[in-house]
Amino acid sequence: MVEWTDAERKAIKAVWGKINVDMIGPQALARCLIVYPWTQRYFGSFGSLSDAAAIMANKKVAAHGKVVLNGLGRAVQNMDDIKNTYAPLSVLHSEKLHVDPDNFRLLGDCVTIVVASQLGRAFTPDIQAAWQKFLAVVVSALGKQYH
Repeated sequence: MVEWTDAERKAIKAVWGKINVDMIGPQALARCLIVYPWTQRYFGSFGSLSDAAAIMANKKVAAHGKVVLNGLGRAVQNMDDIKNTYAPLSVLHSEKLHVDPDNFRLLGDCVTIVVASQLGRAFTPDIQAAWQKFLAVVVSALGKQYH
């Protein structure tokens, strides 16, 4: 179990409170699919992912980006039990969808980049450190079924 300081909890909740799921989710997933094109293989039913413009305009990508960010909100609400909160998602992604667990880290990095671009100077190194720690715990929980 991870230990959170009061400052980390405050920082993570403050970042989450500023996140617009409808904007950041789609942007982060689209960025991941563009920057790491091999991740597109899991989205074969989403239609055209032929180039950056197609990915950015893809309604299924946008909708799934919102789902992903809403799932991240569940982790914020359950910071002391992320592993159990994400257990069903870990099983789904490993046993049914067969997602390479490294992709969770790549998407987390894209989420951080989009959040940083939205928050600007308010995304200080201390806040980023707490946010990165939080995402590392989320990524670990999603990958638990793979171990």
